[in-house]
Amino acid sequence: MAVGSGAKPELERANRVQGNFSEYVPFALLLFAFVEFGGGAPWAVHGLCLILLGGRLSHAFGVSRMQESYKFRVARVAITISVLAFASALLLMRSIGPLL
Repeated sequence: MAVGSGAKPELERANRVQGNFSEYVPFALLLFAFVEFGGGAPWAVHGLCLILLGGRLSHAFGVSRMQESYKFRVARVAITISVLAFASALLLMRSIGPLL
């Protein structure tokens, strides 16, 4: 088979770990760049990056395991979504701040 996982569960999980990373991280990095170039505090950018890194590493570890705990998976996804939401909120506050 030239394409796909060949119905191997371990390979399918590894494929989803990589796919999930490539679905969320580029958007997060773009948001972080906008926050930094928009004058965001360095500690906020570094904090967001560290939280995202921790969430993504724990997600990769958890999803790649065959005996995965779904309650922890939900928590790891919530970390990623929270980082995206916080970075978006920082950008929105900066953009509407001069208008207020």
